[in-house]
Amino acid sequence: MALVNNGLKEARTNAGLSQAEMAERAHISRQAYMAIEAERAVPSTQVALMLARALHTRVEELFALADEPRKTVEAELAGQAVMPPPGARVRVMQVGGRMLAKPLVSGIGTLHTLAQADGVSLIPGKKRRVSVRLFDQPSVDAPALVMAGCDPSVSLLAPALLMHGVRLLWTEEGSQAALQSLAHDEAHVAGCHLWDSATGQYNVPWVKRLVPFACTVVSFAVWQQGLILARGNPKHVQQIEDVARAGMTI
Repeated sequence: MALVNNGLKEARTNAGLSQAEMAERAHISRQAYMAIEAERAVPSTQVALMLARALHTRVEELFALADEPRKTVEAELAGQAVMPPPGARVRVMQVGGRMLAKPLVSGIGTLHTLAQADGVSLIPGKKRRVSVRLFDQPSVDAPALVMAGCDPSVSLLAPALLMHGVRLLWTEEGSQAALQSLAHDEAHVAGCHLWDSATGQYNVPWVKRLVPFACTVVSFAVWQQGLILARGNPKHVQQIEDVARAGMTI
């Protein structure tokens, strides 16, 4: 039973490595690596393990048995996500019986480029549906908590949830977009930090305004914001009003 390349090129590309760099990390020649990636050669068990170690992943995500079908799922694009081109990294999520796909492209910042993908997109389907070739079927079938928001400290929850057999799937969204994802059954949890000037409250008025069903609001963290000034504070900024007085831009 032969072993075939099941995602080596995608994993290398996602890691930002050239073929030469990949070969060096795996302690094999560039020619040998190119043959493996092009499926002209089958790696030994030792080489397969070294390739997986160099990419910080498992052998099963890089190679598969020749008679084992490459698993694909059809998913609905989440929210306002743009249809990804073939080969784009995609996160797959199950929320309320729906299979959703979230392309991992830069959004508010660049955090999506660091998130772990569940697969890569194939030829786009119709009506905002896309086929995704999975790296690992069990990871998609495992229980998962889908959380939308822009607080990077959310990632601190992942190890604690994993101890209980639950994956945390965090998608980077602004506060209003996160609440809309929750309202549209595209997330289990939404993170937000929104000030309501009419009531003088954070978050709760916005939750009531955007989410059409009853939900629980949990205080998770407090953000501290400030200004970074030049050495010696030459503009003598003491409060936010001083920024306008000094003609500064933020």
